[in-house]
Amino acid sequence: MNYHLTQSTGYSLATYVHDNNTVTAYVSVDIHTQQTAVHRATELLYTEALLSGAGKYSRAQFLDALNLLGARVSLSLSDGVFTLFIRSSADTFKKVLSLVEVMLTAPTFEKTELDRIKRTVINEIKESKED
Repeated sequence: MNYHLTQSTGYSLATYVHDNNTVTAYVSVDIHTQQTAVHRATELLYTEALLSGAGKYSRAQFLDALNLLGARVSLSLSDGVFTLFIRSSADTFKKVLSLVEVMLTAPTFEKTELDRIKRTVINEIKESKED
């Protein structure tokens, strides 16, 4: 396994290549802001919205493009730290990074997706109250 960790002011990047030619990358960005209920709700909505389409891709097309490359991308934003997780084969990693770049620089927030995200977050809040 090859590990690489880059730390800078405000962000860190960790990558490692598994023995089976799989690359895993974590990008964490410190965006500390005031922690209020509104900010927490915004965090939940934003991470969900980033995966709802980008550039010319609808949500389904974007997720399909990642799946065709055998990649997994997930996002979280909690306690002022945005974390991006990427896993793919070493052979397709550059293509996956291109898709991730589009996701981060040209997100699309279609009304139907915003409605879906709202319903999803409301359901997550209800579930967490039950627990």
